[in-house]
Amino acid sequence: MTFQDHLRTLAERAISSISAAEAEDIYVISFFIDNERDDPQQPTLTIGYNTAVQFRRSIADASDEAEARWNYAF
Repeated sequence: MTFQDHLRTLAERAISSISAAEAEDIYVISFFIDNERDDPQQPTLTIGYNTAVQFRRSIADASDEAEARWNYAF
């Protein structure tokens, strides 16, 4: 299996594990690839997403609505 195929498989599993109810509220999915302990032979894929519900909860903690909507920290 190539690395690309491996990432695709991981992404498909992660995305398909999201409940249908929550999936309906998702407006963005992010893919972050990093190396464990800075070792390029140990890549790690982190899949994140944001929902409209979480966006509304985050507005008060963000500097503005754009930050709450698009910043990975929220």
